[in-house]
Amino acid sequence: MPLARTVSFGLSRNHAGANLDAWPGLISAALAAGLGSPVEVALTEDYDQLLASVLGSGVDIAWLPPLLHARAAEQGARLVALPQRDGWLTFRSALLVRKDDPVTSPGALRGVRVAWRDRNSASGYLFPRIELASRGAPPEKAFSSEKFYGSVVEAAQAVVSNAADLCTCWVSETAARDPARAMAEIEKARRTGWWSARGSTIRSARSSPPRCSRCTPRPPAAARWRRSGRPSASRR
Repeated sequence: MPLARTVSFGLSRNHAGANLDAWPGLISAALAAGLGSPVEVALTEDYDQLLASVLGSGVDIAWLPPLLHARAAEQGARLVALPQRDGWLTFRSALLVRKDDPVTSPGALRGVRVAWRDRNSASGYLFPRIELASRGAPPEKAFSSEKFYGSVVEAAQAVVSNAADLCTCWVSETAARDPARAMAEIEKARRTGWWSARGSTIRSARSSPPRCSRCTPRPPAAARWRRSGRPSASRR
């Protein structure tokens, strides 16, 4: 049953990245079609502000990365939807260096400057860091510095401009088993504007959980995705 008011949907500016102009409209339109009520996007500056909005009931629904999802769940927020890519609920994080970098394997990384996305990002920080340590590149040996740039765009540009040596970019689960496809997906991301120069992939990190749409602790309604990817309305 449609609501008598507009539903607020929380999204981080860092999360949207180069898609900031397009994503809010696309997502709000899909949610509105499923809920039968108008949806207004509430943009926050970063993941911390997004989590605060969820826990403070500043938004009705939010798109959260896995780590924030876990923290929100502890406070009573409820999972209502998961994204699906090529039939998978998980995805990978590719580790990228400049094309002229001689490093071709994680174990060879020593003294590199790392450009991470956000401390709350699974694919842009936590999972790649864990994977590197398991592949012979623990932070104390492999990194000379670590800096958080807030978004995939800024982290990639740091590598391009030689302010950093390593960054990450998400790729599909299927691409993790197909290096050519991984490079094609990264190239597609580059063409959309988030990276202005070519890079090389040295490793696909372990699977990351999906980003989640999560309701605030007391949501007015929820949206869930069928396997087809289309939203449909449901109530608590």
